Amino acid sequence: MGDNASDNATGQRDTAAPARRGRFGMRDMLLSMVVLGVGVLVLYAISQGFSFSPSGTSNPNANLPAVDVSGELHAAAGQLKFPLREPRLPDGWRPNSDSVD
Repeated sequence: MGDNASDNATGQRDTAAPARRGRFGMRDMLLSMVVLGVGVLVLYAISQGFSFSPSGTSNPNANLPAVDVSGELHAAAGQLKFPLREPRLPDGWRPNSDSVD
């Protein structure tokens, strides 16, 4: 009585195996992971990860605001209790933000 086979109405044993609950194996899990990985890559590409510029490269900093470093440092010097030094910026450097905390 403890096995999976059961007696039917005619007294014969029913040898049909019941449906397995865990019928999915390692292969199915790996294929699912591949499909999910491709989906994640597609969403990443659409959202922000990749850029397409057929007219050539663009300057991503062109739309950022420019900050007057000297003016901002002099304004911050009056608010702080310690002396400030103005750094020597490398050629091509474009400061785009500042803050005093």
